[in-house]
Amino acid sequence: LAVGLDLAKVLHAEQRYTFHRPIVAGQVLYGERRVSSVVVKRSKSGAGMVFVTVSTNFVGTDGEPVVDEEMVMVERDVPQAER
Repeated sequence: LAVGLDLAKVLHAEQRYTFHRPIVAGQVLYGERRVSSVVVKRSKSGAGMVFVTVSTNFVGTDGEPVVDEEMVMVERDVPQAER
């Protein structure tokens, strides 16, 4: 999933899981990942941070939800002219 961040400036901020049912060893899961939000926050000096939330929904072979994951990444020290 390409989101155009400078990986040298990226921090892993948080990660959450919502389980809809137990995961069984050997179970096949299919995931769909998407960028669910991009938020730019700036200080008074103009430097900023970009918060990118990536969501992944996993379903079983029956198509029913198993687990949802949400991860937030932060790109720090983004100059004012960027993004």
